[in-house]
Amino acid sequence: MNYKTQYCEYMANVFPIIFVLVVLLMFSVYFIYIFHPFLVKHRYIKMELNRTEGSEHRFWKKELKRNYIRLIPFVGQSVLRYRR
Repeated sequence: MNYKTQYCEYMANVFPIIFVLVVLLMFSVYFIYIFHPFLVKHRYIKMELNRTEGSEHRFWKKELKRNYIRLIPFVGQSVLRYRR
């Protein structure tokens, strides 16, 4: 075997590992920049829902729905614009 075939075999074994690492990195970036702020705000709204009652309770329920809708990519912001 010459040097080129050894290199090709090595890259064929290493490429799937690199691919999996890149996918994991992309998922972690998604979690940090999109999903984590959602969870923080969701936790805060749930705390306010447990604390309040009456008209303020309705306000926080509406905020919770808006928080869920904002998580939908491409659609969330446009839906919220036309909602009261």
